[in-house]
Amino acid sequence: MHELFLQQLKEITGDSFVFDAEDIKAGYARDHSLHQACPFDVLVKPATARQIAAIFCLCNQYKVPVTPRGGGTGVTGGALPVAGGVVLSLERLNRIIEIDVPNRYAILETGVVTQVFCEALEAAGMYFPVAPGSKGSSFIGGNIAENAAGARSCKYGTFKDQVLNLEVVLPTGEIIYTGANVYKNATGFNLTHLFTGSEGMLGIITRAVLKIIPRPSKTSVLLVGFKELEQACQAVLQLAGNTIKPSCIEMITREAIDITLPFLPAGYPMLGKETNALLLLEWEEYAEPVMVQAIDNACAILEGFDVVDIYSADTTPEIAFIWRLREIIGEAMTHNGHVYRDIDACVPPARLYDYLKAVNQAAKEYDRTVISFGHAMDGNLHTMLLLTADQAYDAANTKELLTAIFTAAVEMGGVISGEHGIGCLQQDFLPLQMSTKQLSILQQIKNVFDPNGILNPGKLLSQGLNN
Repeated sequence: MHELFLQQLKEITGDSFVFDAEDIKAGYARDHSLHQACPFDVLVKPATARQIAAIFCLCNQYKVPVTPRGGGTGVTGGALPVAGGVVLSLERLNRIIEIDVPNRYAILETGVVTQVFCEALEAAGMYFPVAPGSKGSSFIGGNIAENAAGARSCKYGTFKDQVLNLEVVLPTGEIIYTGANVYKNATGFNLTHLFTGSEGMLGIITRAVLKIIPRPSKTSVLLVGFKELEQACQAVLQLAGNTIKPSCIEMITREAIDITLPFLPAGYPMLGKETNALLLLEWEEYAEPVMVQAIDNACAILEGFDVVDIYSADTTPEIAFIWRLREIIGEAMTHNGHVYRDIDACVPPARLYDYLKAVNQAAKEYDRTVISFGHAMDGNLHTMLLLTADQAYDAANTKELLTAIFTAAVEMGGVISGEHGIGCLQQDFLPLQMSTKQLSILQQIKNVFDPNGILNPGKLLSQGLNN
């Protein structure tokens, strides 16, 4: 890379925050997707929105691509520097600026680790309910850029439902706010929603104003074993529509149970072969009578199904014990050097059983191992294609299987991504869901914000720098 360019970067951020040594860059060349490391030229760690604006102006001058980097927890290659150039890490933008309890929002920089934010809220008696499973290492900015979700999104919504306002540095160097720090805003186009889920394609989000709520005082969990997967899917529909709304309904299919067995504590209930699906139901409420009514209603519904058993938990240790199965699946999938491809399709909940049948049929046809688990109540059950290291880059066979699964999801009225985005892993499947006109509109929006095409090229729309 041009020495003058490197020197100018150092003048913006300081010498200590510009790196071109390979050993330092190595940790920023990959994320949690199946892609191998992508080489790039220089890593830069700015500390302010103004520094980022100056970096953009410099990169526009030299036509150097910029890839924004959060916690690197993405599974679709959104943070991979596929075009080389500059990786811009947001790790120094890590301040929680204000927790405003009366107005029920928090202001924070987007390099804050999600769990750090949640713990700060807990100390203030408040709660952020849609933290994803990667909250221990994901950044708030990455969650916003992906419109992330989590187990409790079926009650509380996704990140787009929590964001009031964003500070964004545009690829052309301007700094804007997208909204206002209020709960209702019908003023003009909703730029906040446009940037939430934009996958780092339209600008770099540097500050966020997020909704917060008082922490619920009551939590209860039910673990329900079903002899038949179809009955579990039917129960999800009835529980979602005929009782006090759960904060989540997570499903774990038999295949997911089997690979997780060695990692579970002794005494975990309903793991025998008679169980073909488990539902983990959770309620979060503020009043004990409401919680009692919710559990009573749910149990009355479940009496109509041929269940293996029902295990209830309402103390902190008991609840943690039950959640262990859901939380340990990731470790089980990567044991002994294995990797996985997260198939993040989302279908209408009433088609969930049909989708699972299609998934299992495709896995059988292509002789691959697939497990399914996750967010049953909103139809976003994660299908995981388990791969050995040798299989991970077997593109032809893998792509055929994925095409079959995504086609089935779209034909059922679903989408190819419920919460993980498109990145560079899902691009080839977009035409299954989007028309040529829709894709053209996306590209036109991209061109408005990034006329030189320097920001995160090679993602979503797959186009690189504009000449």
